[in-house]
Amino acid sequence: TPVTWTEAVINGWLTNAIYYYNGSDWGKTYSFETEAEAALVPWLGYWIELKVDDDTYHLRIPKP
Repeated sequence: TPVTWTEAVINGWLTNAIYYYNGSDWGKTYSFETEAEAALVPWLGYWIELKVDDDTYHLRIPKP
């Protein structure tokens, strides 16, 4: 059953942050409080911290 980003954070499945490499510093974090504020910039690589490994999880990103 699909859930929102916020629900996944509340359930403890992932950290409420998107990590990216900006070319000079590993560990830069773009944190956000609501899913509407998050924006992915083209041509940057992102990763998230999944806190569970008991199932298969998918991140769905709708077209803007």
